[in-house]
Amino acid sequence: MLLQCVVRGRAARCEMKPTLRLTMAAVCVLLLSLISATTATDLPHVLAQSGHIYLTRLLPGRIDCPTDANPAVTHVVWTKDDRPVVVDGASSAAGNGRVRVSRHGSLVFRPATAADSGLYTCTPYSRLGKGQPSAPLHLHVKGLCLLTVFSRS
Repeated sequence: MLLQCVVRGRAARCEMKPTLRLTMAAVCVLLLSLISATTATDLPHVLAQSGHIYLTRLLPGRIDCPTDANPAVTHVVWTKDDRPVVVDGASSAAGNGRVRVSRHGSLVFRPATAADSGLYTCTPYSRLGKGQPSAPLHLHVKGLCLLTVFSRS
């Protein structure tokens, strides 16, 4: 078998043609070498974003992890103060409780609490591997302003 590939940017088109020169084992080695030859530019990376995010206490909120990836991001891992974020809910890997990771990789709070304040990073993953973590994001959860109206009667 003869393996012929044409590479254009990040894409490659390969064809296998029968010959008497290569054994099937040699073709497999060539294919594995081609598949594992990824570069750092192929891995997902986080796009620039604001260093400070403000959420209102007791209201829903989220922190996004905007990425550029080809192939697409498969999942996002979040850290808070250099520790993995524990998502709520045992029924799904992404959680379904007060804190969860959305299918787009955002960290969702329902509702946000003062304890959620801290320094966050997100790390995107694709089928090619782990991307670089984001720059640190400072999450500030501020108090909810409640307005009480008294009437004079």
